[in-house]
Amino acid sequence: MKRIITVLILYFCILSAVSGQESPKNMVAGGINLSAGPWLSYIPLPGINFEYERMLGNMFSIGGEIGSNMFYPFVEIFGSWYPWSKMFFTRLGLGWWSLFGPSLMTEIGWKINIGKKNTWALIPSLKGRMSMFIMEKGVSIGGICELGLKIGYKF
Repeated sequence: MKRIITVLILYFCILSAVSGQESPKNMVAGGINLSAGPWLSYIPLPGINFEYERMLGNMFSIGGEIGSNMFYPFVEIFGSWYPWSKMFFTRLGLGWWSLFGPSLMTEIGWKINIGKKNTWALIPSLKGRMSMFIMEKGVSIGGICELGLKIGYKF
């Protein structure tokens, strides 16, 4: 079993190195997500999001995202790091939720290139968001977990 997992990891690393050589610099993506947490609901709630990302060299990018988790719209800016040739990524971002106020976002994901010349990508991800909510009695800090699936177009 360990050999199979090792071979699959090597395969994906080699595939990402080969496929990431001629990648475009910009990407727009849209997708759906399920969010759950103590501030929203422990039952997963659906949402949508749209993002723009600009590559800065081979391993870093910046971007922005707008979306809504059921009834609560949000806006975020983020920076991404691609440790293995633009395939797997981790993100850190700052944003604003309409109801909760400022938020800190972290995300991990996998950008799977599909189509000719890496023009399309399928992007499954797991995101965590922590926000401060200012109330009459003080400040409350809470967070949610979000599972998302986006499809992106690179240009």
